[in-house]
Amino acid sequence: MKSKLFLATVCCAVLALSTRSRVWGQPGSPAQQLAAHTTEFERGVVKVTDGVHVAIGFGLANSILIEGDDGVIVVDTTDSARSAAAVKAQFDRITNKPVRAIIYTHNHYDHIQGAAAFAGEQRPDVYAHESTMRIIEHSLQVMQRANRARSIRQFRVPLRGDEFLNAGIGPRLNVDLAGGTSFLPPNKLVRKDRLRVEVAGVQLELVAAPGEPHDQIYVWLPEKKVLLPGDNFYKAFPNLYAIRGTRFRDPSLWVASLDMMIAEEPEFLVPSHTRPLSGRETVRKGLSKFVTVSDPCWIRPLKA
Repeated sequence: MKSKLFLATVCCAVLALSTRSRVWGQPGSPAQQLAAHTTEFERGVVKVTDGVHVAIGFGLANSILIEGDDGVIVVDTTDSARSAAAVKAQFDRITNKPVRAIIYTHNHYDHIQGAAAFAGEQRPDVYAHESTMRIIEHSLQVMQRANRARSIRQFRVPLRGDEFLNAGIGPRLNVDLAGGTSFLPPNKLVRKDRLRVEVAGVQLELVAAPGEPHDQIYVWLPEKKVLLPGDNFYKAFPNLYAIRGTRFRDPSLWVASLDMMIAEEPEFLVPSHTRPLSGRETVRKGLSKFVTVSDPCWIRPLKA
């Protein structure tokens, strides 16, 4: 089954390079699909289950709030200090408990730029994969100018009004040159395949799950059956090669990570892009299929 899934993935990766690649479940032309996809990024904070909320539409990536006994955990910190401050104001309406930990699911700009805005005067631990900081430093020291220019083009930042519908994985990439960085370097690293920790009374498992980015981790809350897949899932075919230029992303590793996430049997799926899914079967199908059944190539659900 894995080999068939791998072949399907490669086939669909080629299909996704075409302008006719599909957005999840949306009928019609590519332009109509993209327009309908905008509903995924309606701005607001969604309650997933008790103690878990996700902020959508404030930046290119979501931020997730996990409430514990005497503090909270923030997973991914969006794309700018300004976006993060807007999310923090919404989270503060839910609880005023201090931030005990911040988790970066991976190194991408839109997930790491707002950490200090969430931390405030606190000094929370910051978790990430052991390779994340090395990738960030390479990006800053070697590729910063090229990456910024290419990302602005990839996410169509200069477009305004009717020219722009959405950025595919979020409403818009916010490039806050005036506000400066709000990044905090990680001090707690995922060095093995799975790191089990307890923060504010919440049991967390941080699992290395290479896929779209090589340093990807997913966050598993075993007591709540909540899975946070980072960029290994959103409601469009995965970005196996970014048009801005990236290092090789191995589809076979992404497929293996999908297998691991499906095996957790989550009841809630809270992506860092697009809206959450609820219900074990809905989540399983979501993790197993990234293009519509009508496409000639699609990923079939795995069988136990």
